[in-house]
Amino acid sequence: MAAQWRRVRYAYQDVRRFANLRGLKIYGPQKAFNSELALIGAVYSQKFGEEPFDRYTDFVFENFFLRKLDIEDPHVIRDVLEKQARVETDNFEEYLKKEGKERIKTIIRMAEEDGAFGVPTFVFE
Repeated sequence: MAAQWRRVRYAYQDVRRFANLRGLKIYGPQKAFNSELALIGAVYSQKFGEEPFDRYTDFVFENFFLRKLDIEDPHVIRDVLEKQARVETDNFEEYLKKEGKERIKTIIRMAEEDGAFGVPTFVFE
């Protein structure tokens, strides 16, 4: 476990360095956040296409790292899906409880098998 946190810390340092090169400001987390809801929201938005997914992830990443978004509140995530991703959310609560949780578990397992860990990671093929 200590090795994983050490990798996370180094990855965060890389994020800060990358952001600084681009003139971006990223604040470190004040606590260890559970990002599962935000991840499920991303996968849900992706069901509606690339553009809703891009709008969702752009908004969530920017506002989370500026400490303006509570990614642990399902009502906040639903609001982001509706207002930012501009997708229908009538089925989101049901998706959140079952299909979304299962999908995230599968994605995390696959990511770990590819060597991803602990932080938002995108794998491009």
